[in-house]
Parts: sequence; C-alpha cells; structure tokens
Amino acid sequence: MAVMTKPITQYPTTGRNLVDMSWDPITRIVGSLGIYTKIDFANKQVAECYSTSSIFCGYSIFMKNKDPRDAHFITSRICGICGDNHATCAVYAQNMAFGVKPPPLAEWIINLGEAAEYMFDHNIYQDNLVGVDFCEQMVRETNPSVWEKAKTTPAPHAADHGYRTIADIMTALNPFSGEFYRETLQVSRYTREMFCLMEGRHVHPSTLYPGGVGTVPTIQLFTDYLVRLMRYVEFVKKVVPLHDDLFDFFYEALPGYEHVGERQVLLGCWGSFNNPDSCDYTYAKMPDWGRNMFVTPGVVDEIVKQEQRDLRRFDLDFDLPDHFLPDFPAPIFLTTRPDLGDVSQGQLVTINNFFELFNGILNPKQLEGLRLLLTPFPQQQFNHTDDRRSAEPSRGVACLDCHANGHTNAATHLAGDIRPQEFRHRIDTPTLRGVNIQLLFGSQRALKTVEDFTEFEQRAAYFDGDPVIATKKGVNILDRGSQVHFMAEFQALLDFPPAPKLDIMGKLDADLATEAELRGQELFFGKAQCASCHMPPYYTDNTMHNLKLERFYEPRMINGMMASADGPIKTFPLRGIKDSPPYLHDGRLLTLEDTVEFFNLVIELKLTEEEKADLVTFLRQL
Repeated sequence: MAVMTKPITQYPTTGRNLVDMSWDPITRIVGSLGIYTKIDFANKQVAECYSTSSIFCGYSIFMKNKDPRDAHFITSRICGICGDNHATCAVYAQNMAFGVKPPPLAEWIINLGEAAEYMFDHNIYQDNLVGVDFCEQMVRETNPSVWEKAKTTPAPHAADHGYRTIADIMTALNPFSGEFYRETLQVSRYTREMFCLMEGRHVHPSTLYPGGVGTVPTIQLFTDYLVRLMRYVEFVKKVVPLHDDLFDFFYEALPGYEHVGERQVLLGCWGSFNNPDSCDYTYAKMPDWGRNMFVTPGVVDEIVKQEQRDLRRFDLDFDLPDHFLPDFPAPIFLTTRPDLGDVSQGQLVTINNFFELFNGILNPKQLEGLRLLLTPFPQQQFNHTDDRRSAEPSRGVACLDCHANGHTNAATHLAGDIRPQEFRHRIDTPTLRGVNIQLLFGSQRALKTVEDFTEFEQRAAYFDGDPVIATKKGVNILDRGSQVHFMAEFQALLDFPPAPKLDIMGKLDADLATEAELRGQELFFGKAQCASCHMPPYYTDNTMHNLKLERFYEPRMINGMMASADGPIKTFPLRGIKDSPPYLHDGRLLTLEDTVEFFNLVIELKLTEEEKADLVTFLRQL
C-alpha cells in the first residue's frame, strides 16, 4: 500500500523560480520514504512539500490456518527492528482470546522489557539519526554562517553536559567520530541488554508466551536491569540540557526554523504498561484496563476528559489508521462571521466549553441549538439498560460526538432503514459543513430538510429505526417548532473551509493555480466527467445517482454481510473534500487517490497516471 501525505502549500507557487527537489528513498528509516518539494532558493522558502511511503498492510494473512499459539513468534518477523512490539501485542491478543491472565510479576517483566525498548528507540532516533542533521560536518557544509556563529556561542547548560560552545556540541555529534555520538551508541547497547534481560533476545523475544513469560525472576536479574537503568538516568540528565541548548540556538540563528515540519497532526497514544491490578484481558473490563495503564491511551479522549462520558464499545473498535482520518479537532468556520476564521480556537467543542467559545458570536437561539447538539441522549449502543455496548451505563451520545466540531470523526454505523441485518451496509459520518446549500439529507433516504435530518437522527437512526427499542432505552422526542428548529439553525451556519485559489464562481483563479491544478480542473469538467454530478460553486447537483456497481460482482455473503446493489446515492458537495476522508457514502475509499481510481474504473474513463494525479491535485484545492 502506498501512503501519501497531504501536499502542504505554505507560500504562493506561481510567478517564482521554483526548483523541484526530491529525496527518494530516504535510508535512515525502515521502508521506502520519499520527500518531494518545490523550493524557492532566492527567498529561502519551501513553497510546497509532501511525502510518500510504501507500506505492506495485511500481515495477518500469514496467520491464516496457523496455530494461534505461534502468533507472537510469527508476527515478530514483520520487522527486523520493532519485532518485539508486534510480539507483545500478539501476546496481549492471545491472552484475550484464550481468556488467560498472566501472573502480576510476568506483566511487570513485559512492562520492563517494553520500557527498555522505549529508551533505546528515543536514544537511537534522537541522537544517532536526527542528531546527524545538527552535527558539525552537516552544518559546516550546508550552512557555513550558522557554523561560524556556533563557534562563538556559549552553551548555556555547559555545566550540565560538559560542552563549552554550541560548536562543541555539533562536533560531538559527528557520526562515528564525535564523542557524544559514540556515547549514544553505548547507550543503545545497554538499553538493548536491558530488553534482553527481560525478554530473552531482540528483535524476536524468546520468553514471551500467552499467560506468562519464560524469564526466571531472580534478584540478580532485576539488579542487572537496575544498574543499567541508573546509567540511563544519568545520561538523560546530560542529554536533555544538551538538546535544549542545541535547538534553542537553531531557533535563534535561523528565524522561522521553528516552523520546520510544522503541520496539523493527530497526537494519539495507544497506551502502555499494563497495570496487573486492573488488566484481566477481558473485553467487558477493557475500559478500566485502559484507564489504569501507567501510560493511558487516548487522543486524549476529550469527551472522557471533559464530560467523564466514555464512548468506547466493548464489542468492536475503530478500524481506520490515524493517517486516514480527518484532522482533530477540526476547525469551525461560520457563514455569519467569516472574518473570525476558525472559531473553535483549536478545541473540541463540548457541553462544557461551548458557551465560553461561542457567547457573543451566536445569538441565544443558535446557542441553544448548539447546546442541544452537544447534549447526550440515550442511543442503541449507549444507554442505561442491560442491552448496551458499553462496559458501564451511559448517558448516551450527542450529535456532535460523531459530527465533531460540526465536521466528522469518520465513525461509521449500519444503515438503519435496511433489513434484513446482513444487507445493512455501513454509513460514513458526513461532515455538516455546508448543509445550508444542500437540498437532500441522508446518503440514501433523501430527507428534504436539515430539520427532517435532525429529527430523524434522534427518533429513528439512534435506535436503528425500531420505535419499540427506542421506548425501552429512552428516546428523546424533540419539539419540532423550537428545539429542532434551533439545532437546524446552528447547523446551517457551518461553512466550508476557505479555498483561496477559487474565484467567486467556484473555479480556479488562473493567477493563483499551478499548471497541474489547472490541468486537473480541465479534466474535472471534461474527460473525467466529474462535473456531470459535481457542479460548482459547491460541486454538487443536489440529487441522487445510481452507480450500479452490481455490474462488477455477483451478490454474495462476505463476513456476514451481503454484497449487493447500493441503489441511488446522494451527490455530496466536494468543497473542502480534502478534509473529509474517508470517501464515498460508506467510507470504502480511504484517500482521494483511491476515489479517483474508483471512478476511473466504474465509469471506464481510461485516465493516465498523470491525469489521475492532476485530478487529485485539483480536488485538494476545492
């Protein structure tokens, strides 16, 4: 599988002398990474940059028809560097599948082994790999003036790390000859020894098993680990002030350097270091197991953090990797106040902070509508009855849990108006941006107003279209003349994100667009036939179309779901489409590249590789 980051264009790319430069492959990582840029050397600016990577996803296919007890031995062979992590996760999965709980001491041994891996990884990444970019050999060759300045700049924390000037630090980082570089290689060695003390060997652990470990827990074993850990502690006391001095110098010597690598990111943590007192490897107690990890998982879960309301289900988990998801939290733009830009202030809007963020921007009616959109009500899977999918009784869900910040968190659910169960395909959570220009709502239900959509979700979709279950679990009947109207009024204020390269008719401004973008636009309105349904300025015809995908397959059961005809599907607006992955009504297409290829095949367009790339480039500007 090939993965490409969003091209980031920070400066204008027209009317300038731009040089295309690429580094592919980059060899300091596992796998195939490529960096592609457009550089304005005269102004010392990177005008555009994106990265690509080829990754194999699907190692689980090698586990088919294998003894599950061998899972950790097989999966650790995924990689020659991080195999121990795969083995550890496989053992966790085995414990859950077999219903076994390791002795507390076995859990601590695994924790200590993983802790040693983290210490090794941080050291080799920060000092042996990244550190090379800041060494004397690199800086002297690529930026002589910075090197000259470094020679006369004292290191503020010289007393802590022992290097008098910034130049001394840079020299110490020279690969294989620098004093500090050689020291970090020794640190890499004894952190690996720490790992092997706990898990037998690296990179393929030999003492991990379902339900326990084969490591003999002796006093000598833990003493040997502790001696090395204390050496690492003393190393950290030196390395942190050294990094502070080095990076602070670059921020001062190269104005704008702090923006290197700057982009919107989803910072999440899977959690680490199980607490033996809480972790019993059962699905029912997984929320407690996660909360009591010594490094807790989360994004961090803002709903839990702000409202103490847990939206995790014990029967399933989210199945999309982070790099296929929309940015979180999403910015909010209002049709009534475009002058304010993003009014979310970088926060996830919840029942606890909405008034502080929006008071003075919305009128009282709109504020009440937003409050209702953020108020949790009982739902099929989250309620107070024993028929729920959360470990603990739940107050329910709010509209803006899935439509986070009026956008989408890419969650999916099963279509509520289709029976029998095997025909209920999954539905992607659409963004609420731009509902004010839409005439149909729901991917296939063809609801006619935002008010219909709002009321339908509460009355039917929340409970899979079953009024009997809704009554049992606590349906919330909204008043159409006030509450539904208030909620709809706020939703109608949610605007598309800015598109600075589009003119007032919704097409590219030729003075701002690149040649590739203009070629993509020509394809969009020509050979690719996109404009047959997606017409500017918002790129929708506000109707429905049947792609008749059943032409390409025979109806059959796949993993309990029937692959059958989809029927007519709503034409969603393409404005802001780059911010709303995954794509199509059921999220089956993870990237814009996938989407273009999908329609290339379905409509038989016969686009070339260059044409497909140009079309994606155009879509990113909408």
